[in-house]
Amino acid sequence: MLRFATRLAFLALALAATASLARAEEPLPQKSLEDRLKEAGAKEEAIETGEILAEEAAAADGEGYETRVVKLKGSDISPQMVLSPNGSMLYLADKSGSVRKIHLPSWREERRLWIGKAVTSLANCKEGLLATVPEKKQLLLIKEDTLKVLYHWTLDEAGVVFAMPSGGLIWVPKHTNGKPTELQVIEQVTHALQPAISGLAMMQKFGALEAYKRNPGSLQISTFENLTAAPKGDWLVVTSSDCIFRMRMQGSGLAIEEASSPLGRLRHLAVSQDGTLIGAAAPIPAQMPAGWPALKGSGSVVFKVKDLSKPTAVVEGLALWGFTRSAEKLFGFREDGKFVVQSAKGKIDRSIELGATSGCVAVAQGSEGLRFVIHLGDRLAWVWFK
Repeated sequence: MLRFATRLAFLALALAATASLARAEEPLPQKSLEDRLKEAGAKEEAIETGEILAEEAAAADGEGYETRVVKLKGSDISPQMVLSPNGSMLYLADKSGSVRKIHLPSWREERRLWIGKAVTSLANCKEGLLATVPEKKQLLLIKEDTLKVLYHWTLDEAGVVFAMPSGGLIWVPKHTNGKPTELQVIEQVTHALQPAISGLAMMQKFGALEAYKRNPGSLQISTFENLTAAPKGDWLVVTSSDCIFRMRMQGSGLAIEEASSPLGRLRHLAVSQDGTLIGAAAPIPAQMPAGWPALKGSGSVVFKVKDLSKPTAVVEGLALWGFTRSAEKLFGFREDGKFVVQSAKGKIDRSIELGATSGCVAVAQGSEGLRFVIHLGDRLAWVWFK
């Protein structure tokens, strides 16, 4: 009887040991993607995801072009996006507070940085990717390959950012009554960016220079709707009301150098990559200034950077979004909805039908070749003109 009880005791111990070993070998519960993102985000680092973001993809390959039109998973994708110079990577912000690095044309998300608050603006600068986070009043500098946050500034306001892609100046507008009236400027003085000038005086305080008086019909600048910078950062171009202004930083302020005649409501202001041309989409007024071509309907205007007195081209029927690398061609949307690359004289070089392009809210361009990502509201289109 004693031997039997002893055997039972040994058997119980063996079973307990086996159960304990089994529990030890059980895998720990895996962390959710959200938990991993937040854990890495607290260290201002990104994680690898490898997700295919496209719910559906419509591919079209034709003579001289390739395109992929996708609908991304989720409804929080914002129009804030930047394309790498060779057009192979897309950096995309979303309203949930993330920045994504996406490989094209596979739409495979390589990395994602969780910030926690909505990012409202993205831009390229010499040192990396810039992102504004209004709720935190922060401007972030992000390493493009790893999406790690390298540096951040706390500003009076951080809603929109403009930068020189290959230079050292960054501009963050401040608003009064909902309209941008001042610029906070950050200057790259060392490898790490350092705040240099902030709180520039309101632009309307600066008097007109001689060159500005060449167009007496132009309005005094009071605010700006669009802003872009020369590739070298030696001047800025803004639109205010219905005029284009070229301005230069002068001490702690901005001096107006020249302004165009009134052009109607201006949109999609662009400067060519070589810094020689300025263009904008506008509803061309019925009564054109003296010496300008007579046009019907809407279109776009193109000026030489150093002369806003008269456009070098007025292109009817094109909503201009930018220039090709050599500045020889324009790209944008025609009135028939086609996305085109064409000459200033109207000769279409490349075109593609993307569907309801009237909902286009943003176009990102690679600086090498004719590669674009076009935000169509609920869809994104990758376009490569070979």
